Amino acid sequence: MLFYSNAFNLINWFENGVDSSTLMYIQNIMLAKIHANFLNGPNVDLYIRFNQFSAVDYGFGIGWELGLSRVDEETGEDGSVIKTLVLLNGERYRITSSADGDVSLQYKQTLVFKVVKKGDVYTIYNKNGLVETVDNGRTVKITDRNGTSISIVWNEDGSFSINNDDGSALVKTSILSDENKTTHSVTTPRGTIDYVVQPLDGNLMALAEVNDTNPDRRLFSMEYLSHNDKYLAIKKFISSLSFYQCENISYENLKCPPGLNVNVLGSLPSIRFFVNLFGLPCI
Repeated sequence: MLFYSNAFNLINWFENGVDSSTLMYIQNIMLAKIHANFLNGPNVDLYIRFNQFSAVDYGFGIGWELGLSRVDEETGEDGSVIKTLVLLNGERYRITSSADGDVSLQYKQTLVFKVVKKGDVYTIYNKNGLVETVDNGRTVKITDRNGTSISIVWNEDGSFSINNDDGSALVKTSILSDENKTTHSVTTPRGTIDYVVQPLDGNLMALAEVNDTNPDRRLFSMEYLSHNDKYLAIKKFISSLSFYQCENISYENLKCPPGLNVNVLGSLPSIRFFVNLFGLPCI
């Protein structure tokens, strides 16, 4: 993250558009609706979510975070390793303890979940009954209150599969790269969606478009501006699913407190809606 703030735990990461408290432009794209083990659960809506203050590429381009709980690691200015727990709902908490047992989280006040650590494995116990297992920073299992579960198998290239208890696949992804682009294909029982990632400004990998393969049609397209050397911000977002909605987003630099030596962008959106079935051009 560009910087750390408790404000990131107080916003609704599922609400698309500009958050009024942080002026972040947030966008969610659903990867899959998971109803596992013949409707016995767990049931999970899997998203990718855009965060303009994240420089990490989780396989869908810089800033697009995969909506599974994880533990991110960064190197502090003093060389120390900083670990942050990121939850399914987008909330993030700095981990302040390293010993096995109950995990201490900075700014955590809510009682709707608790985290226990054993070795490299973090187990998240949620009030709704879901239990999430995070191993080596990534979610590898989600267990429902009735004992049924899904497992997430990660490949070296960042692709993954999500499987029922019997091993059958609910979601399976693959990554194909060439010199011009990287295509992350997500296959579910409904079909295959291609997430096309292309280089921006030389070396920043940006999600440029999302395409359905059957029928062949474009679902979303995006344009970006770069900031703080390695971060991206969406300046245009077009959705063919929402009445051909086009959003043009402009930004301005916000005032920062002393000691925060970065440029923090606040977004000021302009929205147009297209209802023409042929999709009028976005201007």
